[in-house]
Amino acid sequence: MLTSWLQPTLEQWWHLHQQQRLHHALLVAGPAGIGKAALIQALAHRLLCQSANAPCGQCKSCHLFLAGHHPDFLQLTVENSIGVDAVREIAVFFQQSAQQGGVKLVSVPQAHKMTEAASNALLKTLEEPGNGCFLLLQTDHPQRLLPTILSRCQQWSIAAPSLPEAKQFLRLQTNENLPAELLTLSAGAPYLVYDWWRQGQVPLILDGLALLRDMLQHPAQITNKVTKLESLPLLPELIRFVLFERLAHAQQGLQFEAIERFDQWCRDCALILGQNKSIALAALMYDLAKFTR
Repeated sequence: MLTSWLQPTLEQWWHLHQQQRLHHALLVAGPAGIGKAALIQALAHRLLCQSANAPCGQCKSCHLFLAGHHPDFLQLTVENSIGVDAVREIAVFFQQSAQQGGVKLVSVPQAHKMTEAASNALLKTLEEPGNGCFLLLQTDHPQRLLPTILSRCQQWSIAAPSLPEAKQFLRLQTNENLPAELLTLSAGAPYLVYDWWRQGQVPLILDGLALLRDMLQHPAQITNKVTKLESLPLLPELIRFVLFERLAHAQQGLQFEAIERFDQWCRDCALILGQNKSIALAALMYDLAKFTR
């Protein structure tokens, strides 16, 4: 079952499809972790189902899709970038007849990672997709896409869910009442929090927040505890979260200095190696404790 904040968009798409007005190139934009991929999967499942009562979950097409082996659905795997070869793969896929006699779909996550050459190569497919072919693009950063891509897609903006909706989603998925601060840390992205939970990171994140708060409250303990910080997941995000908590009560003149100091540490992180990482992290914590006391 799709979540409450995504279902209305899916129903709109399905209504358009039944009227044969669903655009062949959808660009789904919105913050990371709010369920764009789940929404695309739900649409693909409906479009590929062979039953009038889609998605039936019983037909051959549904079985293939749910098993992750549907021959008429191509899901691009994206790492650092999307190159020309991937776009050519899409073009070749669309040129072939649908093996199940229905539509053909391509899902492109993180479409903003397309190189300029790949974007230009995609234009022909966007202009001449072929009958029954749908290109489903997702992005967290639509502003990074070329104007020529944006102008040829129908854009749909997906907003983050309300806090009650996000809490209900996490409760249903985890059967737990996770702390609300996890949603604040994720900028209201429940799918991101769910990923943390599935990966077993939630206890580490909560312990990390407690440790950071304790260190900033008691700077004398920083040297002894700094090595514990280095093994934490999402360390920059955790430090930023606790920093802004404390800045709410800090002197106004020191707030800017604290943020600048944190940003400098973030910029330098990739350049600092070995034992110097611990030294730099301890120095950061001492400075933040001073700025936010």
